[in-house]
Amino acid sequence: MNASSSLFVLALAGTGCGSIRGSIDSVSDSSAGVIESLKSPFVASSKSSGIGGTTEGSANYQRDVHSYALARLVCDDEPGEFLRGMSRVAELHGVSDWEDSPDTYAALQGLVAADELDAAGVARLRDGLAPLGPDKVARAFGETSPQR
Repeated sequence: MNASSSLFVLALAGTGCGSIRGSIDSVSDSSAGVIESLKSPFVASSKSSGIGGTTEGSANYQRDVHSYALARLVCDDEPGEFLRGMSRVAELHGVSDWEDSPDTYAALQGLVAADELDAAGVARLRDGLAPLGPDKVARAFGETSPQR
């Protein structure tokens, strides 16, 4: 993946909420060939990470998840948009099972710990992740058990 596609999420923070999805689709369409050409049998056969277990790939994915979530959670979008966007970020990084990837949860926990979201943003994160189930919501917040 080239640096511009890895940095696309950072540019989203300054855009309007309505343009985030279009930006993700645009970057995804233009970088799909690059991603496919860079995949190796090792990466394709890696378990759920899809990033070949590299420290750099993991860090880039975590950074983009963090940045995307931060940009998306300042918006009050329709339900499901957050998860669709998370899927697109994971797809750009070759992460096939982002809902179970430790890197996804490390990034979300980092976002919460960094105190970058206001109370409404934290509530939107909980709501956005709710379709994944209470255990995954708790995992995103670094909680040992789901909050009731």
